[in-house]
Parts: sequence; structure tokens; C-alpha cells
Amino acid sequence: MAPERVVLPKNVTPVHYDLKLTPNLETFVFSGEVAISVNVHEPTSVIKLNAKKLAIHRASITVGGETHKAAVDTSSDQIATFTFAQSVPKGSAVLEIDFDGELNDRMNGFYRSQYRDSDGNTKYMAVTQFEACDARQAFPCWDEPEAKATFSIALVVPSHLTALSNMPIKEMTAVEPEVVTVYFDKTPIMSTYLVAFAVGDFEYIETSTTELETPVVCRVYTLPGLVEQGRFALEITPKILEYFSRIFGTAYPLPKLDHIAVPDFDAGAMENWGLITYRTVALLYDEKTSAASDKEQVAYTVAHEIAHQWFGNLVTMEWWEHLWLNEGFATWVGTLAVDHVFPEWDTWSNFVINEYQQGLSLDSLRSSHPIEVPVADPHEIHQIFDAISYSKGAAVIRMLSNWLTVDVFLAGIRRYLKKHEYKNATTDDLWNALTEESGIDVREFMNTWTRVIGIPILNVTESEGLVTVEQHRFLSTNDATPEEDQTIWWVPLGVVPKPASIADPNQTMKTRQMAFEVPTQKDGEGFYLINKNFTGVFRTNYSASAIRQLGLALEAGHPELGVAERAGLLADQASLATSGHSGVDRVFDLIQYYKNEKSFVRLRGVILSCAGLSGHEATVKQSLRRFALFMEEGADQDAVLHPSTRKTVFEVALAHGGVKEFEQVMKYYKTSPKQDQQVMCLMAMGSTVHGEELIQRMFDFALSDDVRSQDFMYVLAGLAQNIRARHAAWSWIKSNWATLHSRYVGNMGMLGYCVKIPVSKMADAAVLKDLEEFFEGKDTKDFERDLEQAKEGLRIKSKWVARDGANLEAWLVQQGY
Repeated sequence: MAPERVVLPKNVTPVHYDLKLTPNLETFVFSGEVAISVNVHEPTSVIKLNAKKLAIHRASITVGGETHKAAVDTSSDQIATFTFAQSVPKGSAVLEIDFDGELNDRMNGFYRSQYRDSDGNTKYMAVTQFEACDARQAFPCWDEPEAKATFSIALVVPSHLTALSNMPIKEMTAVEPEVVTVYFDKTPIMSTYLVAFAVGDFEYIETSTTELETPVVCRVYTLPGLVEQGRFALEITPKILEYFSRIFGTAYPLPKLDHIAVPDFDAGAMENWGLITYRTVALLYDEKTSAASDKEQVAYTVAHEIAHQWFGNLVTMEWWEHLWLNEGFATWVGTLAVDHVFPEWDTWSNFVINEYQQGLSLDSLRSSHPIEVPVADPHEIHQIFDAISYSKGAAVIRMLSNWLTVDVFLAGIRRYLKKHEYKNATTDDLWNALTEESGIDVREFMNTWTRVIGIPILNVTESEGLVTVEQHRFLSTNDATPEEDQTIWWVPLGVVPKPASIADPNQTMKTRQMAFEVPTQKDGEGFYLINKNFTGVFRTNYSASAIRQLGLALEAGHPELGVAERAGLLADQASLATSGHSGVDRVFDLIQYYKNEKSFVRLRGVILSCAGLSGHEATVKQSLRRFALFMEEGADQDAVLHPSTRKTVFEVALAHGGVKEFEQVMKYYKTSPKQDQQVMCLMAMGSTVHGEELIQRMFDFALSDDVRSQDFMYVLAGLAQNIRARHAAWSWIKSNWATLHSRYVGNMGMLGYCVKIPVSKMADAAVLKDLEEFFEGKDTKDFERDLEQAKEGLRIKSKWVARDGANLEAWLVQQGY
């Protein structure tokens, strides 16, 4: 039974908000006034709204020309209660509230972001981050996705600053010579978490769509001096808007679309309708200094957020348990758009290597959750912004679109969007639309994929010319109980070459077990592949002989085994070795057949990094030489070190150097104006720092004002990779837990990262015991899922080392290593 949702009463609902805010970027407070037009559905003397960290000074309601003051109770953490001396009658009314709030530094609600100008002076901008439920920190409201309303927003700001919101500016009026009130056009009906505004010293570049009936003005806003780094994002925006307008069958409904880079930003980006906010590294790209992977990430992030303008903004989830409708779909269709704009990038192979694997890995844990997960309390919501909602959700959508065909799937999406536009919808509403369009009961196929935890493993055996496939629940602990192994998924097998005995074009396995003849290739080769293109969301456990035949085909470069198949096969075998479904020797046996691999996706940077960090003399020598040249005063840094190899060279120099190299990278970090370069430095320093003194300096640096609180995760990720520092990092996390908890509580997952990342590469049962003891008795409700996943990961890896360590050593000896 699903837990009862913590929601507001339905006796009063909002229709329209007239909101005026006056932020002060010197005192870091804002004053506000809001007039909310409401419908009173039944007479009441009590009205409840969401409000958090707001000081409410006055409230009243006007009904039929009469105004009644309210007694205000804000003792609840999330709710303000307004009580009236006499009952408010059924009908229309206007609730007016005056309040103050803080421009906080927590990266949620209405907050401040700090930066330095070109002269080194500290400056601030103000911006919003309301998802999941932090609009209540900016103004009293019905802060739930279903409580849609329209908004007329006004910002009172210094005249030399720029004010932005979801809609274009309607008019500006002078309050006094140096202060203006900026009024914005009325929004469409929308949810509070998508409301946005920003105030600061911004520059912008502009273009517009050319293929839409009504042109859409597109802009990229940045801090002064950075605007040209937004050129790439600006150039692709009209193409993506036009593509989505075409495949969704509905034109983008707003007159403008702004992107803005924010120095301090918790998430990667946020799809606020008409004003998308980004972490700087997710929007800005420099052709000279940024790596090619950064360009791909910017393109994907922009496409993902633009997709939300329809799927999430135009049609919004009814409640947070349907979050995956937003995120899983935007991840899939964002990838589809990037593949459309840049077909040469082989984007779907990247998807199989990254998103697909992340989703399957997390869903192989007992501590995972269904794609559709019941969410009751606001404290729980941010914990489901994870690889299940995004990555597994996208993988399942990809599987479904392949099963129905992409054309039929998108036709169903058009039907869904048209029926529910400007309203809310559930997962079942999507299945209904796809079923109506396809004539196939989509719900029957999809319910096990979205409502059940976990994924299947297909155990494959061969006997007397038959291949038998049997499905069970896959757990990375390889200990599923009979009670946990009840689900029978509908699995599209994707066998190549296609067996003659399977009539269904999708080869859908609907039973526990299924058999077919051993397929034979036209040229007599004996291999067969299950899960062509890796569109099916499952692991495949082949027999040793089948792996050998696949390996021979891999080595020969067989055309049926593309990048997605080659990467997916290796990932499956590695996952099965970790869980104990097969041995680590089988992974290394398979790797031997990859000696002719030349794929850009799989090898880029890996060879240099492995050689350098393993002490390969020539690689180390060349890295140190180039690092020294790069750090020389006045060096042509881009000529000395290409952006794609810069991180690797930094890592090799730090790994084989000492204090001098550490301080050189630190200086480069502090003097570089580009956040992608700063992130690169943090990762390089964390992953290679060694020696007690430098490790301690890294810890001190990580919590200093030089490292933005959002970027702390990069330090952690680097330290987790570093065998010489990871245990010290976990000890340091424990010693500084109170500071970290205060800093990150309420953020989108950052506190969970502090728990999960430092131990993510460890395989020591003693660390598991230490982790459990440390958090015993502590309030863990804001990161409960991450804590359980950290524990489970330690259990899995410690058992794997105990089980397979000797086998790995024996294999290496046998191979002459």
C-alpha cells in the first residue's frame, strides 16, 4: 500500500498569482507581496499554503468587496496556516500576503550566487531553483505539481541590472532614479516548480527560429565576458526547438526561450519554462580549451532541457511518483535530438555505454526502487532524482519505442501531449495514448518494467542444437530469494541472426523459459547475439562456448557487432563477474578478442591514461615535458596540450610529481576563468594526490571559498578513484560530517554523494561495518537511499574480492603478466 502523500487540503485551489519581489543583493534578503486569486470549493475559515523560511507579516482575503484579516501560524516547517474570524464562502476570492525571505547560499529557493568580476571584485546574482518543492522558499503558494495556475511576475531591481523570468518583459517603470520595476507577461497555466526569475549583471547573444510559424526568440545569458562561450548552445537551440515542434506535433508555446549560466548551481540544469538555468559547465563551451566530450555534454543537456518544455512543462506529472515521465522521456528524446543534429557522433553508442549501464547497475541492487516509486514526504522527493528515474527510465522508453517502432511511439506521444496539454498526467495516461495509437496493450508490456524493482538476467544454455533462455531477477549479490524472483518480464530478445522458430518480429519472451534453434550465419559462422543494439533492459549470461564464438566474431570485426554491441557485451560480462554469476576469468578471456578495437567511444584517452598512471616510461616522460611547458609563463597552452589530453597529462604529472606540481595545478585552477578547466583540475588533483601533507591540503582546499560548494562532488569523485587517498577521504568525511550536513541538507542529492562516493571504489568489509556504526542513531531521512546503496555496494565488492581475487591472480600468471 502506497504511503499517504503529505499534501495541502483541496478545499481551496489557486487560479492566478500576482507576485512582486524586491531582492537586495547587498543585504541578501528579499521582500515580497503576492495576491493569489483562488477558488474556494467549500466554505472554510482555514486556508493552508506551503511556505518555508519566510517571515509572513500580513495576510488577508477579499471576497465580494469585503476584506478579512487572517491570523497566521508558521510553526510548521513547510506550511503556513491562515485562520479567519468568519468562514470564507464558496466562490472566488483573492488572498493577499506580505512577506520577507532570505537570498540564501544553499542553491535552492530564491538564492544568491557569488562570482568575481574582471577586476577581482566579489559580485552576486540572484536566481531560483524550485524543483522539487522550493518555490515555497520564495513565496507562499500551493507548491504541488497538480496545483497549476498562471503567474504575473514583477521584480523591483537596480536599474543597471537585468531581470529575467519565464516570460518576456511587458513593461518597466521607474521607482526612483536607480530602481525599476520590471513587469513580465502573464504565463500559461503551469506548476510552481517551473516558475523562475534571475537578477544580475548579464550579457546575452540572440537568434531565433526560422521554420516555426511564429518565430521564437532564443538567447543565452552569461556573466560579463563569457557570452561567446554560449555560442554553441545558442546555435543548436533553434534546430532542437524546430525538431521537437515537428515530432511532438505542437509548436513551442512560449514566445521566447532563454538559457542562463549560473556560477553556483546544484543540479546540471533546470527546465524552467522559458528560462532554463544551467550549471556553467553544462551550457558554456570554448572551442579552443574545452574537450570534445564537453561539447557533446552541452548538446545533450540543452536538448534534454528543451524536451522538458513539452514533456514536463506543457504536460506535467500529476505527482512526484511519475517523475520518470519527465526525466526518463527527456533523457531518451534528448539523445534522439542530438543524434538528429549530429548523426556523426554515434550518440546511441554513448547512450549504451553511459546511461544504459548506470540504470542497470543501480537497478541490480536491492536498495533500488521501481521507476514508478510512491513518494509521500518532501524529504523523499530529491532522492528519486537518480539513475532509475533518468537512466533506466530512458532505457525502458528506448526499449518500448523500438518494440512499437519509433514512428508509432512518437504518434502516441503526440496523442498524449494533445490530450493533456496544460494539464497533469500519470504513467497510465501515457500507456493509454500509446495503446490507442498502436492497437497493442502497452500497459501489459510495461508494468513489470516500471512498477517492479529490478531487471532480468537471461541465462543461456545450449543442447542438441537448441538454445534455451531462462529469465530470473538479476541481483549484484546473486542471492535472489524465491519471493524476490516471482516476476516474469516481457523481454524483447533481439536475437541475431533471427531464429526461424520465433514468429514475433520483436521476439518477445513472455514466459520463464524459451527455446529456439541455434542460429547459423549465412557464411557459416557459429556465433549468435542476444540483445541487438542493446535496446533490451537486461543482462545476458552466455555459455563459455557462446562467448568464445562471439569473441572470434569480435576479433574478425563482424558487421553485426557494432560499438553498442561490443561495449554492451563487455559490460554484461563485467557485471556478471562482479555478482558471481560467472568468473572474472571469463571477462578477461573476452577482452583478449578486443585487440583490434579502434572505436572512438571506447578508447579515447584511455590508453594514454593507463600507460601514464602505470608508469610507462615514454608516456610519463612526454607528459612531464608537456606539463612543464604548459605551466611556463606566457606559454601557448592550447598548442602545448590539446584539451582532450589535458586532464590525463595533469594526472600523470601529479602522480609522478610532488608539491611543485600540486601547487602549479592549484594556481592554474585559481587563475582559470573557465569552470570546465577548474573541474578538470579538481578531478585530476583528487584522483592522483599522494602523501599525507598534500592529501590534507586537498581536504582543506575542498571546503575553502576557492571551491564552489556544488563542485565538492568532483573532489570526492577524484579521491574515490585514488587508492592512496580514498580511505583518508572517508575518515575526513566522518570528521567533518556536521559541517557537510549543515552545508548540503536539502540540496538535490549532494548529501547523498558525500555518503556514497567516498566508499564507491572500496571492497573492504571493515569499511561497511564502520559506515553502519557511524550513521547509527543519526537522522538519515534525506539520504536514506544513498546510504543503503553505499552499504550494498561495499557488500558486493568485498564478496567479489574474496571470491575471485585468487582466480584473477591465477589468470594473470597464466597469461604471463
